[in-house]
Amino acid sequence: MTHPPAPPPPAGWYPGDHPGTERWWDGTRWSDAVRPATSPGAAVPAPVERIRWAGVWWGGRGGSGLYLAFGIVFVLLALPPLAFALGADEAWRAAFMLAFSLVLLVGAAALFTNAHFCRVIERRHPTSDAPPPHR
Repeated sequence: MTHPPAPPPPAGWYPGDHPGTERWWDGTRWSDAVRPATSPGAAVPAPVERIRWAGVWWGGRGGSGLYLAFGIVFVLLALPPLAFALGADEAWRAAFMLAFSLVLLVGAAALFTNAHFCRVIERRHPTSDAPPPHR
């Protein structure tokens, strides 16, 4: 299976041709804009990459492992109310606990989906210290 080429680095200020300077990359090409570096040798923080799917922006900071862990926690938190709902004597208590556990499970599904898109982004950019685009 062939993967599409990685997208170019996002627009931003990157280390310039001369020490102590930064040059603007507009997302497709280098501009003529140059400025003094914010601090000599300092790395420019990379903007957060996001993926739009089903009308929602996914991805972000934290990494896939964090979202996966919180998704697992949400599933585990949903189990006791679900068990209580199945054994409840009164219908309103069972309905309330069932609704509560469903809310937690929907939250877990959203966290797992975000973990997936974070993983997609991590595969596009294997390291956060990716070099700036070629000039």
